[in-house]
Amino acid sequence: MYNDKRPGYILVLTITLLSLLVVMVTQVFTRGAAYFAYTSTIEKRERAKMLALSGVELAMSQLYVKKPEQKKGEGGKGAQDKKGGQPAQKPNEVGILFQQIFPVLNRWQSKTFNSPQQGLDGEIKFYIACEDGKLNLNNLYDFEKQQFKGNKQEQELFRKTFLGKLKSVAHIDGDLFIGLEKLFKKNRLNDVTQLLERPEYHDFINKVFIKPGGQDKPDIVLTDIFTTWTQEQGVNPWFFSQSMDDLFGLQGAARDSINARKEAMKNWTKLFKPQASWQKDWDTTLGKVYGVQLKTLPQKVDSMFLTKFVPKTFSVVSYGIVGEITQKVFAIVVRSGNSNDTYGDVPYKIVKLYWI
Repeated sequence: MYNDKRPGYILVLTITLLSLLVVMVTQVFTRGAAYFAYTSTIEKRERAKMLALSGVELAMSQLYVKKPEQKKGEGGKGAQDKKGGQPAQKPNEVGILFQQIFPVLNRWQSKTFNSPQQGLDGEIKFYIACEDGKLNLNNLYDFEKQQFKGNKQEQELFRKTFLGKLKSVAHIDGDLFIGLEKLFKKNRLNDVTQLLERPEYHDFINKVFIKPGGQDKPDIVLTDIFTTWTQEQGVNPWFFSQSMDDLFGLQGAARDSINARKEAMKNWTKLFKPQASWQKDWDTTLGKVYGVQLKTLPQKVDSMFLTKFVPKTFSVVSYGIVGEITQKVFAIVVRSGNSNDTYGDVPYKIVKLYWI
């Protein structure tokens, strides 16, 4: 009868099996931990995206102007005021828009959420700017004639006064006018970031979109100085972008915080004029708001300023932050409707959205 007397056989087999089990469990644990970390990151990213988009909605809610209600007896042809029997004035929706938007324009706002059970655990940072307060480059060029619009004096105003000032403030060496002209020879700009195709604009590669904290260190940002989204032939000085403020060295409201602006709105509202002649009105209106007289601005630059207050297009930079994950979006929002004077109960719509 055969008798296997090999010592330690069972022990070796047991250790081998245990080793295999340890390897298998380690692999499962490692993959599980990696998968858990991955899914956790994906979940945070999606929540951050949701918060970033919510920031755009918050901005649009601030832009929305509720139509003022007329008191009983104010409407109709025979309505008169209490004092002199003069016709009662219609509520000024343009003035309401100015009072509502100006304090928060070009300023970062933040909202923090601490409700993990409801999936609201993070922070929203958003920034509203008016596209009408930036320079639309396409409006400067005649694409049929393949040349810049206006006479030589007007072209020199843009080339030497505006772009020359921009080169000086932003410390740029290249000829911005030549770079822009070469781009226009191909086609109109669909997006401001197309300027980066030209080496003359490469200094803006890291200055494409506005970032938090930039107000302490003024800097010219590409999408905050130029636009392609407006229709008006000029720039709205009441709603200058922050980069425009920095370009012209404006003070006062251009440097104030949201709270300081809100405190000053009572006086600024008295200065507000929806239509103005800047040679005559700058020093008595915007000169007091910005603390800078017209004569200190580049000569004849006021000819580039719109004389009527008709803001229609705004941009929003929004950050959604969840833990260490940040999602950023840049949105162009446009006021619905065709009227320049009606703002009450008119919604805004998103026409372009960029993930940045």
